[in-house]
Amino acid sequence: MENLDVMVLRQLRDWRLDGRRAMLATVVAGSASGRSAVKSTP
Repeated sequence: MENLDVMVLRQLRDWRLDGRRAMLATVVAGSASGRSAVKSTP
């Protein structure tokens, strides 16, 4: 299974290559590991 961070970064790259804007945000909530999310904007 592929690492979640790699999957998120690849999706971000694909969106940007398609000319879409995207923002990557990392949330750290009480643990050593954070969660990343990508939001696409038109």
